[in-house]
Amino acid sequence: MNRLKILLSLSLTLVVLISVAQETRPEGNDGTGFFAKNGKIYDPDGEEFIPLGFNAATFWAPAVGDCKQANMYTKVPQSGANAVRIVSQVDGSFGWNSNPTTQRELIDSAISNQLVPMLEMHNATCGEPLQPIIDYWESETMVEMAKDFEKYLWINIANEHNFDSPEEWRDTYIDIITSLRSKGVKNLIVLDAGDRCGQDPEAPLTYGKAVLDADPQKNVVFSIHMYGFWRSEDRSFTDWTPPFLVEEELPKLKETGISLIVGEFALDDEAAGEGGPNYTADSVLAVCQRNGIGWYAWSFFDSQEAYYYSMVDDVCGDLSEENRTIAGKYFIPYLQEHASIPELMGSFLRVSDPQITVPRNNGSGSFFIQTNGDWTVETEDAWIEIATPNGTKNAKVQISTQNTDEDRSGTITIRTNTEVFDVEINQANVLNVNPTSIETPSFAGSKTIEIESNGDWTVSTEEPWVSISKTSGSLNDTFTISYEANTGVERNGIISVQMSENDKKTIEITQEAPSGALTETIRFEGEDFSANNGGGSDNALAGFTGEGYFDSGGNGSWVEWTVTTLGGDYELFFQYANGQEDVNRQCALSVNGASLGNIPFSPSGSWETWIATAIIEIELNEGENSIRLTAADAGGPNLDFGEITGGPAEEEVVLNAENNNISIFPNPFTGTIAIQNYKGSYEIRGISGQILAKGNMEKQLNLSYLKPGLYFINLEEKTFKIIKN
Repeated sequence: MNRLKILLSLSLTLVVLISVAQETRPEGNDGTGFFAKNGKIYDPDGEEFIPLGFNAATFWAPAVGDCKQANMYTKVPQSGANAVRIVSQVDGSFGWNSNPTTQRELIDSAISNQLVPMLEMHNATCGEPLQPIIDYWESETMVEMAKDFEKYLWINIANEHNFDSPEEWRDTYIDIITSLRSKGVKNLIVLDAGDRCGQDPEAPLTYGKAVLDADPQKNVVFSIHMYGFWRSEDRSFTDWTPPFLVEEELPKLKETGISLIVGEFALDDEAAGEGGPNYTADSVLAVCQRNGIGWYAWSFFDSQEAYYYSMVDDVCGDLSEENRTIAGKYFIPYLQEHASIPELMGSFLRVSDPQITVPRNNGSGSFFIQTNGDWTVETEDAWIEIATPNGTKNAKVQISTQNTDEDRSGTITIRTNTEVFDVEINQANVLNVNPTSIETPSFAGSKTIEIESNGDWTVSTEEPWVSISKTSGSLNDTFTISYEANTGVERNGIISVQMSENDKKTIEITQEAPSGALTETIRFEGEDFSANNGGGSDNALAGFTGEGYFDSGGNGSWVEWTVTTLGGDYELFFQYANGQEDVNRQCALSVNGASLGNIPFSPSGSWETWIATAIIEIELNEGENSIRLTAADAGGPNLDFGEITGGPAEEEVVLNAENNNISIFPNPFTGTIAIQNYKGSYEIRGISGQILAKGNMEKQLNLSYLKPGLYFINLEEKTFKIIKN
């Protein structure tokens, strides 16, 4: 074969490969827009398209101002989304400014901002009537709108409408689709699942293919909404298990041959707080990515206070890290990396960050590029290094910087065939701490400190009564300051956080002097024993404090701790777990060699449920003291910690005459306590010193909401210990 024939053969092969890559329309489909085929979605050019974006609750009441409608569709693209679901209503319903004019404006705005628009009607949600929506879609105005935007617009007939049966869902939607097609509407049509407000997959699983086959255009996509009826494999339940498993139901739907999207879902409550759905968003995204399923998170902005239903706090603001909610910080980086925009949407360039700040030493950063063509990245600043100087379509670009002793700025330029975008690179250390000062009572306690930084940092203190949970870290993080109980005068301390000699922040801590009698509180962790015979340290069970607990041995085994005190009368209790039902694991207590009788360690409910013993009164010497527990009968419990409170005898604080002879009962208690001979304010604190409740004293206090354990109740200037069983 000569050279010419070889070249012709290769060229023909290339043409065949290219033609295979571009999918043809289904038989009978003569439209010009997006289409569904063989379980996938394609753009008008025959390229596979996976929608990744948001619901835009544009008309959601109450209104947030002009920026909500005018600017939302310029801000959604900045998130990286390639599609938007326009949450809408039949003309003028429910007071929303939703009508054909505003709907047309938003569709046009979405398209001009490289967003594939889906228009839906919210009137028929759950049990609301469907007929007004049918009439609206079949009106001359809406049919004309559908035809005008046929190339881009998806039609989502009705949001989450409930049907009496899967058969009714099938027959109703076949009738609606047939009617719209007879009027010349050829757009891609989206149908929500038919029960439990769009969450039940039974109807599309059973009849989705039948509805698709009945459509003359063969152009239907099916949508699942995910909230309380869905769960994922990485979540467990006790009282009620949601019926639909993400990892099982979505692949089953795809196996029927229908094209599928997740039309609504949200960030899970473990990531965003109580009240969210029963799955993890990680699971939804992973299953969708494996199965080529597009999704629309709820919502780019929602007036509800639940921030896992919005990507930004202020829709009138920008998409900076400060304005993103937890949900926005989760979804936006994913979209910027994964959402691809069809070429038919026009040439464009999106860059995730117009400004990047890196530390002076070991500086590095990254940004996302979104475009549907080739791009280059360049800089004239020799101290900036670009890992990937060119590429095609979406990419994450890494940069690094040379070390410097002074702040400086530079520019990176991204170019496509039609667009140019400059990213400002600032090399400077960023370091902020919150809070910068702490005022604490005399009790022992702790405080979490938030660090905002763009580099490495260290933490230090010279205060012997203050400890820190970590001495170094990187970027944004937290650490914990713990402080001992104060037994003397008011004291102050400094904790330093720094990135360099000149980049340093301080946290000032002030601790009050104790009121009334001179007291101290000393906690000794179960695992920090000084001697033992049998048993040992462990950390396999959850819920303990410190680094572990002491796992007692059998009958006759013992464990001993050494504590150094001011001496005097003290109150002692132990925090423990006894998961053996109906078995009281009592132990003999001895202090400095003297036997003080047995302590009962009754069942706690499980080995991961930690409760407090009753208070035991003991006398301790000034200096070192030994406290020993010896297991009897069934062996000892798991011991999280022991704690003593007391000190040298001092003159008691005298309360006003009305408040003498105060008594609290019952103590220990299970729900309600009564306080006799006291009028005034009260304050309840946990063992770490945090305030749990306060107010003015009534005859009784309902404290049933407290977990089992030891608490302090402050009545004027006097403190009492109470135990919740």
